[in-house]
Amino acid sequence: MYRVMIVDDEPLIREGLQTIVEWESYGFEVAATAADGLDALSSFNEMQIDLVIADIRMPGMDGLKLIEALRRQDKHCHILISSGYADFEYAKRAIEFKVDGYILKPVEEEDLIGYLEQIRAELDKRSEQHQFLQNEVERHREVLIQTLLNGSHLKPDAMDARAGQLQMNWKSYQVALVVPDDQAEGSKGAAELKRILSRIMERHKTGVAFTHDQYTGILLSDAYRSDDALQRLSELMEPELRSVRGGITIAIGAPEVHLGQIKSSFDEALQFVKQRFFAPVNRVLSRWTTPALSGTPDKKDRAEIDIESYTGQLFYAMDVGNKQSMAHLIGQAGREMTESGLTEQAVKTNYAQMVATALNRIIERYPELKSAGQETIAWVATLYGHSRMEMLQREIIGRLDAVIDSLGEADSDTLVKKMVDFIERNYSDHLKLETLAEIFNYNSAYLGKLFKNYTGEYFNTYLDKVRIKNARKLLEEGLKVYQVAERVGYTNVDYFHTKFKKYIGMSPSAYKNK
Repeated sequence: MYRVMIVDDEPLIREGLQTIVEWESYGFEVAATAADGLDALSSFNEMQIDLVIADIRMPGMDGLKLIEALRRQDKHCHILISSGYADFEYAKRAIEFKVDGYILKPVEEEDLIGYLEQIRAELDKRSEQHQFLQNEVERHREVLIQTLLNGSHLKPDAMDARAGQLQMNWKSYQVALVVPDDQAEGSKGAAELKRILSRIMERHKTGVAFTHDQYTGILLSDAYRSDDALQRLSELMEPELRSVRGGITIAIGAPEVHLGQIKSSFDEALQFVKQRFFAPVNRVLSRWTTPALSGTPDKKDRAEIDIESYTGQLFYAMDVGNKQSMAHLIGQAGREMTESGLTEQAVKTNYAQMVATALNRIIERYPELKSAGQETIAWVATLYGHSRMEMLQREIIGRLDAVIDSLGEADSDTLVKKMVDFIERNYSDHLKLETLAEIFNYNSAYLGKLFKNYTGEYFNTYLDKVRIKNARKLLEEGLKVYQVAERVGYTNVDYFHTKFKKYIGMSPSAYKNK
């Protein structure tokens, strides 16, 4: 829509002109009104006005003086003047200021429409010419940027001359890469992203959008060197980038003084892009905001992370239906892997291993989950497609929450009853009160007291009795002593012998023979 300002000292005429035609139908909108020339000049300076309709006679600065002042500021603005018959000779003087027309009062709808159609045609033509020239400038700018990013160099004089021709004589040059987090977007998504960035840059006059290799970015004409400055940049771009499916990552290099040095800024931004998996979502990545994302991002071997321990605890949390503990374990594992310098691939592999193993154990425990559980296990392979760890963790937690929900809620079981049931199911594991306290989010000493009050036994004593009870059954089935010890959770056969004799009154061998 082209913007119109109506200037007249009579309120009724200003209101009448706003309603005499359907402005939108002819490509216009009334953006401002003014009661005199000074008022109009002030509004004109604040807004991008395409057409001014002004009364020829007004108190203070009249129409002719207003037109003269407008022409000094904008040679291309379109102007219509309005007046009564008595001012016709006076109005002729406006011709020297290249007004588009003269409308007699009272204004006739047909006369105004005729001028609007004529002026719109001229504005459209001028807009097309401007867009063509702008596109040519943008194309040459992008060619220059790509040439420099490919490592080519121009002599300083030639560089300054080229920058001047393309209106790129800026105080600084800083590269920001804008990368879709949804890796399935492909070239179609990149083309749309380039169009969005070009619109943002044209509107705010802050730089030039470009593509290089498979990356889309902007060469900024201002330097952004602090968290606050980068936040302002993000807020400036966010409304339009919100439409990009799956979200985006913005990574920015350090500003350079000379245009010929932008490859250095690009390379730094690219390093942050390659490490974005470890970065928080919705944050501009830079040396000021993200000093270290991963300890040794090029490391191929896994660090010493006890994935088996995490897997066991994850299974326990799912088995007792504790979503909070499960989410905590997922997050804690991610933090430890990041701090240990694991690569993105190693982190994904560890998570896939944890989830698949825990799910398999859940399916073994609850056969009714076999169908849904197998679908979820097949889903584990999709974890490798995530470009951000935070989003990967959210998806894991969401999926496992659904599995927990499918197990159903315990009816009226108390906390300790859940513990007892858990021990009965997992007595052969390396169980500790501290482990259960962590799973149930309780202080271990307090949980031990609750357990003693409910069962009449200390936790370790109760666990031993459950193990010995099951050991008796296995011995009666004919298994060898060392096999039984291992089956019920004792890694040391002599220790098993001691415990068995303590609770049964005879050795495991004697019990088996009897």
